[in-house]
Amino acid sequence: MSKTDTSQLDFFREPVFPVRVSSQNIDIDRYRTKIKRAMARAIRECEYDRQTIAARMAQYLGLPNISKSTLDAYTVGFHAELSRFFHREVSHL
Repeated sequence: MSKTDTSQLDFFREPVFPVRVSSQNIDIDRYRTKIKRAMARAIRECEYDRQTIAARMAQYLGLPNISKSTLDAYTVGFHAELSRFFHREVSHL
């Protein structure tokens, strides 16, 4: 075993960058909402129409097809969840 030279810094003693701690519990609903929100925003800001986006996603994923209605159902589901949330919260006021 080699001796430690006290005149040298030890770069491996402490993490240089913050390290994430794995969670035992994953809030899957929150994760899905984040993904849906990000997808809805990306689609809204994209120069292509939804049909083209769905076709390109299918090609990228190596799938035979992804329909526009599937894409709509997934991203519109985010808005439906939001409206349910706001309806529930506003009704309590």
